Amino acid sequence: PTVGLAAGYQLSVTVDLANTGTRTGAEVVQVYLSMPASLDEPPRRLIGWKKVTLPPGATEKVTILVDGNSSAHPFGHWDTVARSWAVAPGDYGVLVGNSSRNLSLAGTIRL
Repeated sequence: PTVGLAAGYQLSVTVDLANTGTRTGAEVVQVYLSMPASLDEPPRRLIGWKKVTLPPGATEKVTILVDGNSSAHPFGHWDTVARSWAVAPGDYGVLVGNSSRNLSLAGTIRL
């Protein structure tokens, strides 16, 4: 995937999606984030998705934007001492696929 991070934790993930079949089909492109190893967080979390319908033989560039400042706190973890959401510095894995068990693309961002 092409992964970009703008100021304010705005994540942009772009992938090429192709329908190699003979019928029109739909796919849900899903973006997951793995937190830095220093945090005791689940291995990955779903942070964005987009359903795309393609005719046979078509290819489309799919971009998923994730607002890091949203109320879902996609980059955040709960700091029990401060009793608030926090974003830890470190390497975050960005994983893309069509389910949590089929993540065929991966990248890394550093915060």
